[in-house]
Order: sequence, then C-alpha cells, then structure tokens
Amino acid sequence: MRLALAAIAPLLALAGVLVAVRYLWSVIVAPSKAFRIALMVDEATNAALNGAPDETISHRAADARRRGQRWGCVLCGVLDRINPGHCDRA
Repeated sequence: MRLALAAIAPLLALAGVLVAVRYLWSVIVAPSKAFRIALMVDEATNAALNGAPDETISHRAADARRRGQRWGCVLCGVLDRINPGHCDRA
C-alpha cells in the first residue's frame, strides 16, 4: 500500500501543475470555475494539514479564533483585511 502511494507521487506533482494552469485559464474565461478550483485546493490543503477534507482553511481558522488560538486570530485578521468578514462567513 505504501509503495503504491509513493509511486503516484509524481502524478500528484503533475496534477498540481495542471490545476494551476487550468485555474489561471479559468480566471480569464470562466471565473466561477476558477472559484471552484480554488475552493478544491483550499480544502485539499486543509486536509493535508490534518484538517477535515470538506472544510476550508478559513473555516478552520474561524473555529480556532473562537477558541482563542493565536494562529486563527492572525489568519482571520489577514483575511478580513483582504475581504472584510471573510472568516465569519466561512
């Protein structure tokens, strides 16, 4: 099982490149698709960081902020400067 998972690592790297290219193309021609791609990457990144696979980093940060965890407060502060109320809506 571990060997099989290790064997697909190069495919995951290629997939990351393809996702980035498709995202940039979608920003130009289909912004709603670009948003869905960004959301998928956000959830995958959260899962890679031991979060729930169907949860965004913003949602996780908002929960951490409610618990008074410093990283959640800092990240939500940054996100809220870019997009006011972002963590509250996550």
